Amino acid sequence: MEKKKPTYDLESIQASAGATMGITNAAIQGAAEMGMTRADMIGVIKGLNRRDFYKSMTTYRNHRVWMDVYHGRADGYEIYIKFVQDTVAEFTCTSFKEK
Repeated sequence: MEKKKPTYDLESIQASAGATMGITNAAIQGAAEMGMTRADMIGVIKGLNRRDFYKSMTTYRNHRVWMDVYHGRADGYEIYIKFVQDTVAEFTCTSFKEK
């Protein structure tokens, strides 16, 4: 399922970046493939704005869990970034890869 309205508040996502945000190994690997560090990832996330929102979609495993997708930019890359609300960390970045 998809929708064109964010499920989560972008400011809340950004507030958790660098503090309580979880980042999956897949997201870290995607960033590394673009030569980016975790600190670079946080910078891109904090630089997102509402116009960068692309869509909300449910996870493949559970149609009740929503992820927000943004298209960020850095160092000449357009970056596909997914966030999901988590019970352990406030939010988790599940994907951070070249679009």
